[in-house]
Amino acid sequence: MNKPTALEFEIDELERKLARKKDELAEIRRSCQHKASIEFTPEYTVAYTLPGDPPGTMGIDWRGPTHGPSQTVRIWTWKCSECGLTQTTKRFKEERIPGAVPGTFSMQEVPVFDTLA
Repeated sequence: MNKPTALEFEIDELERKLARKKDELAEIRRSCQHKASIEFTPEYTVAYTLPGDPPGTMGIDWRGPTHGPSQTVRIWTWKCSECGLTQTTKRFKEERIPGAVPGTFSMQEVPVFDTLA
């Protein structure tokens, strides 16, 4: 057997082993009871200003300063401490949460995750 054929054979064997391990992990995650925690991990982007073209270059294509606003992207991360399954989402829904006084409520953002395994 020449070297390229042996390498192809070894690659095929490793791909089959990888597929078996992926199936094994998927089975463990399917049967897990998921002791999970949800963590709020927002991403912040600070405001910025692009200076534009320097003075004295006021040609037809001159660009003045450009301002970019600050932004916060709300991200929630769900992680199972048993099987290690992790999901991240930016989607949420507003839910009514009962207040301390009967008849009152407040609105709260609740993360929406894909169907958990």
